[in-house]
Amino acid sequence: MRKSYVIATAMAAAMTVWIASGALSGEEAAPPPPPADRADAKPAALPHVRVRSTSAAEYTGSITVRGRTEAVRSVDVKAETAGAVSEILVRRGAEVKAGDVLCRLSLRDRQAALTEAEAELRQREMEYNAAAQLKGAGYGTTNRLAEARAILDAARAKLTRMTQELSDTEIKAPFDGIIEDMPSEIGDVLSPGGDQACATIVDADPMLIVGQVAEREIAGIRIGADARARLITGQEVTGKVRFVATKADPDTRTFRVEIEVANADGALKAGVTTEARVPTTPVAAHHLSPAILSLDGDGTIGLKIVDAEAKVHFLPVGIVGSDDAGVYVTGLPATADVIVVGQDFVLPGQKVEVSRDGGSNS
Repeated sequence: MRKSYVIATAMAAAMTVWIASGALSGEEAAPPPPPADRADAKPAALPHVRVRSTSAAEYTGSITVRGRTEAVRSVDVKAETAGAVSEILVRRGAEVKAGDVLCRLSLRDRQAALTEAEAELRQREMEYNAAAQLKGAGYGTTNRLAEARAILDAARAKLTRMTQELSDTEIKAPFDGIIEDMPSEIGDVLSPGGDQACATIVDADPMLIVGQVAEREIAGIRIGADARARLITGQEVTGKVRFVATKADPDTRTFRVEIEVANADGALKAGVTTEARVPTTPVAAHHLSPAILSLDGDGTIGLKIVDAEAKVHFLPVGIVGSDDAGVYVTGLPATADVIVVGQDFVLPGQKVEVSRDGGSNS
């Protein structure tokens, strides 16, 4: 028994020395093989995203034009000959037609001058006829006939001038409209080119809605487009775009836009604050939630989609409109699988595991 104890003790001591010698020599146990080298290793799981199929549809947006109403024409009607106002035939607010007499000027000696010019013309005609007869009979000269003809033409021109002078004493409306102001009084002396007018006439049919549009929006407005407008008075009207400026205002970098609105009943007044909406050119757009939009490394706004091979792609998009339910964007294919969950955790070119809204997988 004593010998067996001694042998066992010796074997234990030898084992202890052997283990200690290995630790002291710096040897370590070999690490386990990497997962890729193990026979039973499993592939890493793909990132999971959820997509929604979307299709483009025709979208017509609108551009807001804020401005005011403006009369299509407003003219100060002035005298074409000098004279004192002898009669005023209209009042402010009156409707007039083209050719209606607004003011009359004093005739002074114009009627007498006209009568004198008529008499002079008759005399010159007789002188010319006599010269022509003498020339025909061989008693007159060509020079004498030419001189008589020149004097006759001068008499005719004088009569025309006197007739026009007399006609100009009646100051007439140049177009249909409404008398906005009557700055002249009986006795005021008017003259051609003077500051004072007989009347101010406004053409309010059609009425214009005039506003300024930002340079980033002006390309969406076209001449002839229908427009709807609401005045600050509560009136709602429809019209058509009749003018789009080709040159921006150098101070505001905006473009003048005019919308023509019928105003036969005169219900619309000039100078009223107005807001109009003009539809833009229809485009194919996708209607999506703005929450799924993202930015690339350059700050470009876009969307992440997956292709048929479940690879991620980033497509830049343009926002062309919005409503309470989302935004309308362009730049996507006609149909696309847009990532709606997990787009912030995947990169373009990466392969992903896809599930669709409703639980279907692809």
